[in-house]
Amino acid sequence: MKEGKEIKIGAIYPFTGSLAAVGKDIRQAIDLAVEIVNNRYDLPLPLARTKGLPLL
Repeated sequence: MKEGKEIKIGAIYPFTGSLAAVGKDIRQAIDLAVEIVNNRYDLPLPLARTKGLPLL
């Protein structure tokens, strides 16, 4: 497995208008998920105890 291989995933969320608050909340949740997956944490969550995606 190559270290440092980057996988880009995109999504479109509202950051302006009446749904801006929802878009901000979604962005914060995604940022937290990325942090958990990309680093090691002692949490009872899938992919939290390994660094990155082990099967890629």
